[in-house]
Amino acid sequence: MIHKIFEILKTFSVLTALVFPEGAAAQSDEGGRREPFPCVTNIGPNGELFKGYFSFVSAPAGVHTVVASDDNIFVDPLYSFGTSIMIYPYDEAQDGPTELRFFDENSAEIYSCLVFPEVYDFDRVGVEGLTLGVCPELRRPQPMGPDQINVFDSNRRIGSLSVLLPWVADGSVLQGKDVFVITKSSVGVAQFLIFEDRDFLGDQGRTPKEERRYALMGSCPLQVVAADDPLAAPDAPTCILENGAPARGRVGQAVTLQFPLDPAVEFRYIGKGVKSRHLDLEIDGERRTVDVIAGVAGKYDLLFRSETGDQDEICMLIVDP
Repeated sequence: MIHKIFEILKTFSVLTALVFPEGAAAQSDEGGRREPFPCVTNIGPNGELFKGYFSFVSAPAGVHTVVASDDNIFVDPLYSFGTSIMIYPYDEAQDGPTELRFFDENSAEIYSCLVFPEVYDFDRVGVEGLTLGVCPELRRPQPMGPDQINVFDSNRRIGSLSVLLPWVADGSVLQGKDVFVITKSSVGVAQFLIFEDRDFLGDQGRTPKEERRYALMGSCPLQVVAADDPLAAPDAPTCILENGAPARGRVGQAVTLQFPLDPAVEFRYIGKGVKSRHLDLEIDGERRTVDVIAGVAGKYDLLFRSETGDQDEICMLIVDP
């Protein structure tokens, strides 16, 4: 059921924002006590949140601060998606509702509602339950295996990146518009929150850091499965030696790889995976080659990026003992 609710919300919220329930601030019982309604989140209309993952909660205009009724929840109004703001229920959050109270810049309360943290269940909601906004395309499909690399190819400038479960997968921004992804040895679902460049919100250069605002581009999950899982994406193509043969080497042996880039493009740099500490690279820009020496046997993914960032190629080097 929650999956169907999310799909309905996603259809309407990706291009606009989460629906804010006008006039739904509270309800009263016979004694006059006002009980908040459930919040609307990107997961559903009944205040649903996933413990240990970022979500977004619908909020009225003019929110300056948010106060939670307990320590289970972190809410940051500086990170937004339309009229919704970022919210994070801690892994150790207790079961049961948490009340959120929204205040304007004059500390006047303008709204309150309830959220309900629950355990994320991949089998029930899949990665769709962590998806929001418009995610850049991945250069390689997911789910991925451990110790692999990938790229979120964005056509918009990126201003900020947050990654949850970095022991599953981590990332960094490439040239301000793409995200370089490295999977680790753990299995699970990492969440990449990609925010628009600050120019999207106007010049914030003179704004204090604690008051700078960021607009979400996409909440983009990435699943990592065991290497022998049949669902795992295939290995990257094998790198090519300088003589054009498929590359393979041995521990301690220098292997000369040619750049797998169009000869017409200028080379910028090489990205390495999580086992990069075992690699020693020596790049020859004129010959468009790289000498690789590995200290440990295994499979090594390498990202070759052009000067403009318009061309990325990922290939794999197998190193035998």
